[in-house]
Amino acid sequence: VQLRRAKTSNEAITLLDSKGRPRGGDAREHLVPLTKSAAMALAALATESEFVFCVSNGSKPMDATTLTCHAGKYAKAIEGFALKRVRSGVETLLASRGVSEEIRGRLQSHGVSGVQSKHYNAHDYLPEKLAALQLLESALTGTDAKVIGIRAA
Repeated sequence: VQLRRAKTSNEAITLLDSKGRPRGGDAREHLVPLTKSAAMALAALATESEFVFCVSNGSKPMDATTLTCHAGKYAKAIEGFALKRVRSGVETLLASRGVSEEIRGRLQSHGVSGVQSKHYNAHDYLPEKLAALQLLESALTGTDAKVIGIRAA
């Protein structure tokens, strides 16, 4: 649901996280920074829409069932791939590279609804999330320098 309503800019994708909110309540914006290659891939889509995945000439986001159908079709093309394992796989890979639990959680929008995060800590963690995504990208593309140094201070 979050991905289908994703909006993009040059530096980040904005997801609307409604987890833990009453139906119809305001969703929390969750910013996911873009690596250079991700920004280039999105630019190649050449869409006029604010939505990453859109229909109707970009006036509204893609329907959830349409997006799920497409994702499932592509996932079946990869032997042994399970779409439901992406989050746990990313979490595990980043943990193995030394990314702190806090930054992994912030990247996946977990554990950010407590009193401290909600009312006192206004830092967006974009630099830390970008560093983690760059590390993830390098691990997935085989250019992994195996640098560990993203632990929380």
